Amino acid sequence: MYRTFFAGIGALILSLYNKRIKWISERGTIKRYHWIFFSGFLLAVHFATWFISLEYVNVAISTTLVDAVPIFLAIFGFIFFKEKINVNKQNPTDFLTDYGKQRIPVETNYINIIPKSDTIAAGPTYEFLKEGEHDVNLDNDYSAWHHINHNYEERFDAGKYLESCRKHLAKNWRYGRPLVHEALKQNDFQKAESFLVKTFSSYLEGRGGKRWYPETSLLLIEKKALLDKGDEEIASLLTSWVDVAKRLNHPGRSAAAALQAVAFHTPENWNMVLKAYRRLSKPDTQGTLAPLYVQWKNEMAARSYPYFVDSRKVTDTWIHWLIDAILNIEQDKRWFLDNLTEWLSDLKDNTKAFKKQWRWLALLTRDLPQSEKIKVKYPSFWENVLIEGDSRGDLTVSRRKGLREMKAGPYLKTALEIWQAQLRRIVPDPASAHKSNYEEYARWAQALFELNRYEYSVLITHWRKQHDRRRNLWRDMKARHLPVG
Repeated sequence: MYRTFFAGIGALILSLYNKRIKWISERGTIKRYHWIFFSGFLLAVHFATWFISLEYVNVAISTTLVDAVPIFLAIFGFIFFKEKINVNKQNPTDFLTDYGKQRIPVETNYINIIPKSDTIAAGPTYEFLKEGEHDVNLDNDYSAWHHINHNYEERFDAGKYLESCRKHLAKNWRYGRPLVHEALKQNDFQKAESFLVKTFSSYLEGRGGKRWYPETSLLLIEKKALLDKGDEEIASLLTSWVDVAKRLNHPGRSAAAALQAVAFHTPENWNMVLKAYRRLSKPDTQGTLAPLYVQWKNEMAARSYPYFVDSRKVTDTWIHWLIDAILNIEQDKRWFLDNLTEWLSDLKDNTKAFKKQWRWLALLTRDLPQSEKIKVKYPSFWENVLIEGDSRGDLTVSRRKGLREMKAGPYLKTALEIWQAQLRRIVPDPASAHKSNYEEYARWAQALFELNRYEYSVLITHWRKQHDRRRNLWRDMKARHLPVG
């Protein structure tokens, strides 16, 4: 009961500041208070008698009787108030009158709150909303009632519907779609592009009011992080922009919109994006598409990197070379393999370069053909050093398919030789252990033991000098059956 008491105090405080609860703010309605206190009294009686009932019956029976309240209310309502028991759908205007003051969550399937197919019910509901004799704020586009009203505007008043779309477009990009479609229906392509610009500016809110055009920048990068709702709609709008720009005699913009649509909808399917880029690249569009292609390459490299946040500034990696080679495989296959050979050779001899780029090497090692052999022969190395990504994702599939097309399988041996020579340089230092937890350091030591026993002995000799008193470290090493000297 104390929980109900404190909850009631909180609700009372909030209601005092809620202007939508008019029985508190309006004059002449003080008489309603006695009903409130009377209801509270009855609630107190309910709790008191319910606790007493537990002395006579078990909890199951008592709870069953409490949960049967709707049945008793229906019976008493019929006997004392002559209320009819209606199991069918409720009159929608009555529903709004009773519940219009409530805030319905945006995620509610509001279209199903009121019957959509019953025009007899829908018509009066829309008229009721238009008259404004309710406490629903129809201009609040976060309110479910706003969307219900907007849905009825679409059905009963096309002019009002489009007016609402224009009014709320700046706050919600989805209102732009009907405006674009209406302009296209009228063959007003200038107006259609104007609405497309406004729609994408709304979608990309936070760009400081700058307008976005397909040739401006890669939409895939511009969009908000983790924003994936509505991707199909955005791709559809980009496709519409292709035709609009073509009608307005902007071939570069039309080609950019077409490439953007593919790169946005299936960015990690390299074959589809590169196929679109080849098809759209012409003398009058190449200058527009080239910067978008470079941005897309950088994005694919950044997404491939195991530590995504740290990779944004990378512009020249084996992934960039691979994409360029796939674009023109007959001409650039040898170029890619030469670049790969030179890079791997540098990593083998240059410890500083290896420390900086070892994660890119880990990614390549996993992606190279027949890399599963490493998993069998060196399981600890595979699990702890070669960071696992989403092996079923389109991006991983594209990388591995590209490496097969380049016939890069023989480079697996070279990559393994680099790991055997350099892995000791990146084994984490136990001095940075947290709360004497050395499990991670033991795993890395085990990976090195699998690859190169001599390098492992060098590591242990160094650790004995620096960390001989870390008993938990040696305990974890022995638990993995590693020789500790």
